Amino acid sequence: MLRADRVSGRFLSGNDMRVGGRLLLWTAACVALGYCVPWVAAQSLPTSRSASQVTSQPERRTEAIERPAIAGRRVVKHFDFDEQRFGNYDPYPMYWKQHEASGFPLYLEGKFDSKEGHDGVPSFRLDLNGGSIGFHYVGRDISVRTNSDYLVVAWCKTSPLSWARAYLTARYLDRKGRVIEGTERSSELIGGASAPQGWVPLTIGLPGNVPDSRYIGVSVWLTQAAVWNTGPRPMRAVEFQEIKASAWFDDVTVYRLPRVSLRSGHPGNVFTEIEPITLYPEVSDPDGLNLSATLVIKAADGRPVEERAVSVRTTQTTEPEPTIYRNLPVGAYTAELDVISDDGASLVRRKLSLVRLAAQISPPAESGRGFGVVLQEMGLAVVPGQRELLLNLHPELVKVPVWWAGQIVGSADQDLAIDRYLEMIAETRADPVGVLADGSPPGIQGSGEDARSMLEIFSEDPIGWKPLIAGLWSRYAGLIHVWQVGADGDETTFLDHKYPRVMPILVREMKTLMSEPLLASTMTTQFTPPTEPLAPYSAVWLSADVPLDDVERHLAPFLGEERSRTWVMVQTPPDSPYPRLQRLSDLSRRLAEAYFQKVGGVFLAAPWTAHSDLMSAQVDPSEDYVVFRTMADLLGGAEPVSRTSIDGQAKCMVFDRNGRSVMMVWDDYAPPEGREHTLWLGENAEQVDLWGVRRPLQPLGKYRMLSIGPVPTFIINAPTWLMEFCREFVLAPPIVEFSFDAYARDVVFRNTYHEPISGLLRLVAPPDWDVRPNRIPFALQPNELLRSPVQIRFPINAEAAVTPLVGEFEIDADKRYQIVTPAWFELGLEN
Repeated sequence: MLRADRVSGRFLSGNDMRVGGRLLLWTAACVALGYCVPWVAAQSLPTSRSASQVTSQPERRTEAIERPAIAGRRVVKHFDFDEQRFGNYDPYPMYWKQHEASGFPLYLEGKFDSKEGHDGVPSFRLDLNGGSIGFHYVGRDISVRTNSDYLVVAWCKTSPLSWARAYLTARYLDRKGRVIEGTERSSELIGGASAPQGWVPLTIGLPGNVPDSRYIGVSVWLTQAAVWNTGPRPMRAVEFQEIKASAWFDDVTVYRLPRVSLRSGHPGNVFTEIEPITLYPEVSDPDGLNLSATLVIKAADGRPVEERAVSVRTTQTTEPEPTIYRNLPVGAYTAELDVISDDGASLVRRKLSLVRLAAQISPPAESGRGFGVVLQEMGLAVVPGQRELLLNLHPELVKVPVWWAGQIVGSADQDLAIDRYLEMIAETRADPVGVLADGSPPGIQGSGEDARSMLEIFSEDPIGWKPLIAGLWSRYAGLIHVWQVGADGDETTFLDHKYPRVMPILVREMKTLMSEPLLASTMTTQFTPPTEPLAPYSAVWLSADVPLDDVERHLAPFLGEERSRTWVMVQTPPDSPYPRLQRLSDLSRRLAEAYFQKVGGVFLAAPWTAHSDLMSAQVDPSEDYVVFRTMADLLGGAEPVSRTSIDGQAKCMVFDRNGRSVMMVWDDYAPPEGREHTLWLGENAEQVDLWGVRRPLQPLGKYRMLSIGPVPTFIINAPTWLMEFCREFVLAPPIVEFSFDAYARDVVFRNTYHEPISGLLRLVAPPDWDVRPNRIPFALQPNELLRSPVQIRFPINAEAAVTPLVGEFEIDADKRYQIVTPAWFELGLEN
């Protein structure tokens, strides 16, 4: 039996299309299937209506519209419901069968209406008197070619609808007329307070290449909310019904379109640096019709990198030919498959995003530690793609939504999806965090304004709600150790006065099902934190509106004694108005600033988009994924050490991992190409950019040359204790006033090594300056501070400026070190 419930699919919003006049259906196809076919126009539909019928519609355009021949060849079937010319004098159309099921009373009628029509009368009218009504076209004359896609377009008009909705469905049928499972799709729903007036186009895209498909089945519906609303119902919900209502359908057309698809050799569209990038473009069309196709690879900044021709096949084959790219550098790319007609018009376009990753730098046990991802899409079809992205990211924590207040009782499909995602997280060696949230699961229509919030439900007697969630708690108690109450960034939950009262209730009820329930509360930096912690863990939302220099100050009030139990969710900066590189710089610095606070985890919303339909699934990683992976790889498991500056200009955050430093450096005032610096960094130091590409530093004697610009980079593999030793080398106080007399100052440095050190310091002043003594021997115990007085004289023509006093150290520690580092001070007048 054909299904009467609405099956989700992609469709075109009626607000985006003009009713009457010249309508280009390529807009509809772009939404439904990714097509842009200007030669398929609403006014180009073949019709046999008489001139009197046409002119009886005052709103219709009367001028002749030139139609390319290709449009007619693409029309597989057109219903204008003017069937008297075929000898049909019945009040209902031929081969349309009324749907029979519970809730669909047979006394309801569908019939011709000789007073209403889209492009001319008549139309097909469905009337309600309580209940629901639907009609299926059962004529087997909408034939299918498997190497083509199809677009179904219909026009619909309704009387005012409060609860009922009108819509269109389509599906593939086998040679016996049976529905092929998983192929049914639905148009948008027409009705409600915001429904457009007049005739509205409904569109459905049906991707081809479906085995055993022979025909297309089409149905029209006018149903009550109990049928079309597949979303969850709130507790004690009242089902309202539309008593008197009507819907008109007209000009139902099925178009055959070229079969166009684009996919990569990996479900997550992520490739390592050493493997080729393999794409599978497919363009097939039984007619050929002088089509050509090109595959263009574009860099993240929109520049075309490579363009190749793709053959258009006129026969069905099992597998498209692979297109291989071996030399694309590390970074993010967009692949665009464009199908073009012989007159140069772009007909079809497919896109996918892909990334090429640099080799992992940190040890596997350290990479990603302290970082986490918040999953947003929970479709079963995109599990393989998201799994691959998580495997390459190595996050320590993954937040996954497991319960929604808008759907208290989960469906079997949702339970299966949660199972699969928790298995996937375990395979990636991450720890899952279960999220209880308001709203409904992605892709499920909510319960509307009548839906109650999570806190309203949990504030009631547990005897009413506990049986609805107890199964979830007991089922996943061994996998999920922390349960977060509220979605990240949800201010309504944090500000609700019931929030503090609900948390102990949840703990009490969970204790009957698990030994040690742990909850996490949600907070936001935009509001003052509570005086007492609401739960053992806290998830703090760091808004993108917080200035970068104020991140530490905004987070400080939320950091208690156990910082390891505080998580920070970094809001991704918006695409606009930031330029691309400035936005990526902002994101990387926010992640580093949050991690520098020594919190238990720094989270980011999954930096990829995942979408699926009944036929295909696609996961598109963004450039944010590449940057986040670099940050998690380099900083994962590292300990924040200090902040410093380089040459008094560039800023630097120092982290340590096993005695080796990871220094994040940037210079807000440097030109885009960066400013050159010469530093002592050791022999093994390398520079790593935000995309994870590592480069050796050019040597200059004992120094290393590096360029530091506005976009942060990393310096790795320098000994941490020596970097800290250089940072501790200062002239105190760091201001020297103009004077004809010698100035007394202290040279200060500390032993940052874990064992005693000894050696000699030689001070090198600017030209014509005099510093005495200029040689200072030292022997220091671990963490011991040396403060040695010196006398400084400078020429009377010295310029006021920030000036370096260079220290040349010879240090005996585990081996002999020779390092050169400056102590910056300011020459000028006080105040």
